[in-house]
Amino acid sequence: MRTRTKNRPVVSTPAVVKVEPVKTLDVRADEALEGLVVTAGWDLEGAKRNLDEFRVNFYKDPAHTFEWDGSSAFDQAARLKVNQEFLGWVKSAQNSANEYAKPSSLAILKEVRGLLFDEVVRKARWPEHSTSFSSNEMSRCVLAHRTAMLVKLDDNLKNLGQ
Repeated sequence: MRTRTKNRPVVSTPAVVKVEPVKTLDVRADEALEGLVVTAGWDLEGAKRNLDEFRVNFYKDPAHTFEWDGSSAFDQAARLKVNQEFLGWVKSAQNSANEYAKPSSLAILKEVRGLLFDEVVRKARWPEHSTSFSSNEMSRCVLAHRTAMLVKLDDNLKNLGQ
């Protein structure tokens, strides 16, 4: 840092530089996977709380609840479903290898991303055309939440240089 005082020469003070250790790709992938799993767990619990609140309000006044909170119930149910799927896919990927070879976090992220991508593309190419409004709305909400999860996975993989 350089400071100038009145009628005095410029004085330089040495800056203290803190050097962080460089994390390997494996460590960063472990952190990314753990972060996504923790976030999915929080989202799952939040969706459960919101659906419980909807249920309580529904018992009090069903018509009012459907009128004002019906669409949020679809959204929260889809949020719950997608986070359960994600956590299930991660667990399945972690357990897919034999007892001697544990898959890396990067491999798990890529595998889950592939599953999620396939689901998003399939639902986008062949959307629901049911005569049931509820079925179509749930499908739309699930697709939106899967797409958001896919974006999170892609962002994490991009940050890992993959």
